[in-house]
Amino acid sequence: MRQSLRLGLVLPLLLLLPASGQDLEPTLVRAAGRIGDQLVDSLPDRGEHLTALAVVAEPGCCGEVASALVGALVDRGFKIAEAAARGARTGVLVLRVSLVMGEPHRRLTVETAGDEPRRFVCSFGEASWADERTDDALLIQGPLRGAPEEAVDAARDLARRRAMSRAGLTAAPGDIDILRRIAHRTFVGAEQRETGRLHRAFVRLELGPHAVRRVKRAVDDEDRRRAIIPWARVGGVVALVAILGLSYLSLDLRTKGYMTGRLRLLFGTLWVLGAGVCWSVPL
Repeated sequence: MRQSLRLGLVLPLLLLLPASGQDLEPTLVRAAGRIGDQLVDSLPDRGEHLTALAVVAEPGCCGEVASALVGALVDRGFKIAEAAARGARTGVLVLRVSLVMGEPHRRLTVETAGDEPRRFVCSFGEASWADERTDDALLIQGPLRGAPEEAVDAARDLARRRAMSRAGLTAAPGDIDILRRIAHRTFVGAEQRETGRLHRAFVRLELGPHAVRRVKRAVDDEDRRRAIIPWARVGGVVALVAILGLSYLSLDLRTKGYMTGRLRLLFGTLWVLGAGVCWSVPL
């Protein structure tokens, strides 16, 4: 049941993954940052003549996309040339940025101008919550994993531990799902590495005062339930002994002792089986 529930949560996310070979980020800003990192790795071989970059938006590409790329490049130490000066200056590399309206995700594409053009592509989703910062929100960026399901499991496990820490709790029973009591959203990204395609899940938790109280109450309820379980099992065994004992005496009296041996064997077997069921049945 728990396995089927996990697959039911993860399967819709898997349908949104991009085609093999493409990186995937939650938002446009993060996709621009990913391409900025790739430019950091690839542009040094252009030589010392490269002094600045100029970003040119292709037709149909809105200014928001170009601004996101410019911001990512500036954050990574690139110097951006003014649009009016890029044609007159030497050492300025032109980056042509475009947006492809693909399904299920849009793709940010950046191409370098020159004799040896290079192309960088990163898909992105609409998970704007990944870039929103509030006091009550907690964004978990899980580790890279080979399969999307493994990435989601790893991120949810990390989110669960962070939620417990925020609530001031050191541990919780292993079978209690804290995230079911907290509003949260999940996005599965992807990275293409030399070793293969890896996935990373993002989980955003809304951990306001009410959510923290729900977590504490859920853990307290589970602790009380676990404390009651042994006594409930003992009570079940005692009730079983009483019922079987009274039934044995009643039948023994009715048969006037002619079937005592058989009744003892029958009710002894029923008691052993019943006690085993009472002690092993999950509560």
